[in-house]
Amino acid sequence: MIWMGILMGLPVLGLALFLVYPWQVALPPYLILTGASLFFDWLMMGAMHLPVRSGREAMIGSGTSLRAGRSAENGKSGVAIGNAMSSDQNTPA
Repeated sequence: MIWMGILMGLPVLGLALFLVYPWQVALPPYLILTGASLFFDWLMMGAMHLPVRSGREAMIGSGTSLRAGRSAENGKSGVAIGNAMSSDQNTPA
């Protein structure tokens, strides 16, 4: 989190260049610092406005789905998750 404050404060810190160098020399690096700061601020704001993901949709491998039906191996009815098979639909495999 400290990097966020540093990146957002770069234009203010860059004003010190104008105290040390003439404005013709200080302007190009200041514009580069300001441009980099604005780019990273834009990336941070985009990441902060992503929709909240919690629960099953946020888990790694969330593309797994439940299939109800008969197993090809033993003909038992149940719920299949990947290769796991449960004979009772209320108990997990």
